[in-house]
Amino acid sequence: MSRLRAEVTMEIGVAVGDVFTGLCEAETWPMWTRWANQVVVEPPGPIRGGSVVHVSKRGGLNRRTAWQVTDLRPDRLIALEREADRRRMWLHLEPAGGTTTVTVRLELRSGGLLPFLRRRSEESALRADLRRLKALLE
Repeated sequence: MSRLRAEVTMEIGVAVGDVFTGLCEAETWPMWTRWANQVVVEPPGPIRGGSVVHVSKRGGLNRRTAWQVTDLRPDRLIALEREADRRRMWLHLEPAGGTTTVTVRLELRSGGLLPFLRRRSEESALRADLRRLKALLE
């Protein structure tokens, strides 16, 4: 099965620790992501390695998905995998003085006839999410 990869990068004008803390507070994800309506973390609290993040998705159907935190390195990386379809997401953080460069990489099955358009669509949506995160944190 082939995989589709999408990647976007954005600079956020706050220190890396503040960005990392904001990302680990998964209950705030609905404030900046297009896809999360409600988020519940098990065990409760900030996400950590091994946490399961239950997401009620936006849209007509209130579908629930579960993401497993597969790797977490403070101020550097949050890696997630959605169990249902093996979709993977990495949030890489790179300090740059008082700012942080955030790179989001997404990997998913490349189903469909137009993978190039799907990748562009995913990258556009990720870029919009990062813009909202940036506005929230700065």
